[in-house]
Amino acid sequence: MASYMVDLPEGSAAAKRSGVQTEPASPIQAKPVSHATSLRGTVFAPALYQYIHDVIDGKSFFDPYAADASWMRAILAIGAVQSYFHAEKTRDAVSLVKELRDVLVDLDELGLCDARIRSFFEECIRCLETDTAVNTLDRVAGADEELSRSVQSIPTMVSQETLRYYRWLARTLEHPGDIVELGSWIGSTTACLAEGLSQNLCRKHTRIHAYDSFIWRDWMERTLRTLSSWLQTFPTGTHFSTISAVIRHLCAT
Repeated sequence: MASYMVDLPEGSAAAKRSGVQTEPASPIQAKPVSHATSLRGTVFAPALYQYIHDVIDGKSFFDPYAADASWMRAILAIGAVQSYFHAEKTRDAVSLVKELRDVLVDLDELGLCDARIRSFFEECIRCLETDTAVNTLDRVAGADEELSRSVQSIPTMVSQETLRYYRWLARTLEHPGDIVELGSWIGSTTACLAEGLSQNLCRKHTRIHAYDSFIWRDWMERTLRTLSSWLQTFPTGTHFSTISAVIRHLCAT
């Protein structure tokens, strides 16, 4: 099945109405891309590859202020956000916030920033600013925590440093009240909290309340194949309660 790059006439029209010069509005033309080709990257890869050659050969001119350039910066910024939350490099938060704000300005000037894009970028900025504000927490305190074999067998999207930090937090917790975790997925961070809490003699009656939708989604299969040797998959929409035995078995192997 062929895939196509699609122009955005509404965005171009909005840019023209704003009086911003956007020509050439879209030097990257829509071209059919085979599925086999897209496996090497994205559906954009062949067109971008050809466009780069055209610019090098002088057949096209790349305008850094045109719509295409702004879209490129936007998708690169989104990629940077994904990398940031995967690697949890809080030292990069300030520069990433600036990058996201600059992209929003670019899209606004061309009249390309719709409500959904703006909401996504603004939410990312709020999260990054929160990360910057709480970066005073001493994560080094959990550096010596040892993760059990059972914890390490559970696929996770957080770093080993964070898992140790969670374990340390629960083990040294002194404040009254229970622990609430929002977004436990398969339970690697929950297991770290439980292990740490089990060694906290002052908090024998403290409970962990782990919340999530606990519904199997398509992206989970792709993520699990990337993170571990898990090969098991389930139909989209399956509730974790119906596959808990399989998950426990996979975590134990």
